[in-house]
Amino acid sequence: MKKKKIMMEGITLPIKRTIWVTFALEGIHCYPNAATNPELESVKFLSYPHRHMFHFRVAIEVTHNQRDIEFIIFKRWLMNLYGTGQTLNLNSKSCEMIAEELINQVQMKYPARAISVSVDEDAENGCTLEVQGA
Repeated sequence: MKKKKIMMEGITLPIKRTIWVTFALEGIHCYPNAATNPELESVKFLSYPHRHMFHFRVAIEVTHNQRDIEFIIFKRWLMNLYGTGQTLNLNSKSCEMIAEELINQVQMKYPARAISVSVDEDAENGCTLEVQGA
């Protein structure tokens, strides 16, 4: 993938283009270790299945200004990976585990691209995982 360069005060800099989409899905998960780890005593309740709105932000590298990946098509594809209109049963998956699984799916469809996936619980706490493109 050839990156276009721009001039900035006599210095040529490569341009990295990414697009991003967001969506939210209802899910239920738990953190079983919270029940047995003494350091987690104050959040022991997390060991029981509980509901969150999981918010996703997925960014992917594109190669030109006319986007070789269309926003709406990309977002629909991502959401369809989880099914439609159902509450996700995420078992004991953390936000990091969810993000890593999603990165793997995106890499299979769009290999050799930089990808960033953020997953949060209720727009409060979350993570971001990134992989570099080729």
